[in-house]
Amino acid sequence: MILSAIISVALAGLAVKYFLEFKKTRARITWREYAIGMAISPLVAVLVSWAGWSMAKNSKVNFNEYWNGWEVAAIKEYTQCTRDGSCRWEYDCDPYWVTVCHEECSGTGDDRSCHQVCHQEVRYHSCPYVNREYHFYVDTTLGRYTVATNVFPENPQANRWRTGHSIPQYIISNAGTGEPSFWLSVKDRCEANRPGPVTARKDYVNYILASERTLMKEYSSDIAEYQKSNLLPVLVNNVENLYYANKVYFVGLKSNNPVLWQNTIAYVNANLGYQLQGDLHLVVVKNDKIASNPDRYSLALKAYWQNKEVFGKNALSKNAIVVLVGTDGTTVSWSRAFTGMPLGNEKFIVVMRDGLKGLSLNPETLLGPLFSQRNGNTVFYPPGGGQPGPIQRIIWGIDDPATKFKRISMSGDDSQGGFLYLKNEIQPSAGQVWAILIIAFLISCGVWVWAANHYDPSEGVYNWRR
Repeated sequence: MILSAIISVALAGLAVKYFLEFKKTRARITWREYAIGMAISPLVAVLVSWAGWSMAKNSKVNFNEYWNGWEVAAIKEYTQCTRDGSCRWEYDCDPYWVTVCHEECSGTGDDRSCHQVCHQEVRYHSCPYVNREYHFYVDTTLGRYTVATNVFPENPQANRWRTGHSIPQYIISNAGTGEPSFWLSVKDRCEANRPGPVTARKDYVNYILASERTLMKEYSSDIAEYQKSNLLPVLVNNVENLYYANKVYFVGLKSNNPVLWQNTIAYVNANLGYQLQGDLHLVVVKNDKIASNPDRYSLALKAYWQNKEVFGKNALSKNAIVVLVGTDGTTVSWSRAFTGMPLGNEKFIVVMRDGLKGLSLNPETLLGPLFSQRNGNTVFYPPGGGQPGPIQRIIWGIDDPATKFKRISMSGDDSQGGFLYLKNEIQPSAGQVWAILIIAFLISCGVWVWAANHYDPSEGVYNWRR
């Protein structure tokens, strides 16, 4: 690729040289300038191609995953409002005069004359409506979230910056007043040392998804059949209401209390993500066809969710834990599990196989109660307040340490071998290669622009500036 760019630049230089000579312009490229250009352009082409190649490869290995954690504190700050200050909600006030001048000219040549013309214009100061504007944030283990900013006090009319100036109702409605209910709920939870769960999308490196090696990926010929029957849920990849995501999927049935299911798994994930860097997804299935061969369905779902052609950068991440639960509507009839990696956590997968059979189908039984706890040093305790459900017990290795979930390292710094060797096999796409080639060619051609506008006294050639 680099050789192609260099050859193209050399030919372009010759074309420019002969074109300028043919047109007999004052801008020329001498043979010495051409030689200098040919010495410089390969270096430029190599640097540009290397940078483009690296950027293209990095874009192919970066994917998205969920990080999970806890609320830490509800933060309330304020801005003291002043005239012409930094508050958002203001109105024009206190007019004053300024002198504005401009130059006017008339005539041409020696008869041209100019003089300054001035006039008075009215300007206004900016006065705030209230004496303070408040800002509400939530600090979490994943960073700070903004709930609301530039909010008016609880009773804006009683907190006017200028007592004689009433605040229009539409301004009050747009600004909002008092402490937001969402923020108050967070404040109550954190002050009681019962913080709520948080989730966020972050990017990470996945050489397996980026690689074209088929041995590292799952494939299933049953995906189309299950999709036709609407039995493969779409993998969630969004975040709602600042830091929530729905990670419980229902296939073939509707839950009587989906909010409780989603809240429960959110609390489970908060501990799981905060301490083990995992992300649990639960798929509840009621379907006789699937129940007749759960392994077939589990394989199809994993292959579907890991398909980057379908989900792109949001394909099933390496920290994902997927538990499938089959049911007749009241109890668990079968269970399966898989993770986002082809290797590791084998004991967890084996124990989870039908390990939930016969249990009642409700979130507290399978996952555990809604629970969080911390001490004054912001230390969070796993899992489930001493009453974890069987899914948590297996993930945390409470009954058997060998089942405890372990996030597998791509680089192998966890002594598990890693998949760093795949990095060298990842190549840019054809479109990226062409883009790199074109950009390297155009930037390298800049040397001919320099040569054409450079004066070379050795051959008596003058450029257009001479």
